[in-house]
Amino acid sequence: MSIFLLFGKYSPEAIKNIKAERTEKAREIIKKYNGKIISMYAVMGEHDLVFTIDFPDQRNALAVSVALYKLTGIHFTTSPVVDVEQFDTLLEEQERSFAAGYLKGVLNRVKQGGIKYKTEVLVGNLELICSIISSALCHVFKRPLYIGGVPCGKSPVISDW
Repeated sequence: MSIFLLFGKYSPEAIKNIKAERTEKAREIIKKYNGKIISMYAVMGEHDLVFTIDFPDQRNALAVSVALYKLTGIHFTTSPVVDVEQFDTLLEEQERSFAAGYLKGVLNRVKQGGIKYKTEVLVGNLELICSIISSALCHVFKRPLYIGGVPCGKSPVISDW
């Protein structure tokens, strides 16, 4: 199951028909699409309603959004929710994936002789590769890294970065 937020905005016509019976029909529609209501609030501000609902999938969430509009005339924006811990994990995985792809690109440029250190092109030098990896990781993670006790930025600088 996945949690979704539904943000509702009343149309002039929808606000005229506010009734407890309509709210009950809305609850029935949510249950029909296997949604579990966590909360339903009327709010002041940009939105008029905020519902928190647990759905089996995105298809059911979108079906409810459309069905509620047809029933009520209320425009709903439907957004999936990710808890903060899961979000942090996803970002860390994405960052590692980006760093790996970034380093692969740098190493391919080295193999092709396209990265110049000072005035010469060096290929196959382990110290150079470590320096490039250190520089790339510093660039990606935006913090100092050390290889062999040497902080990136202190080793030779890539001239065509």
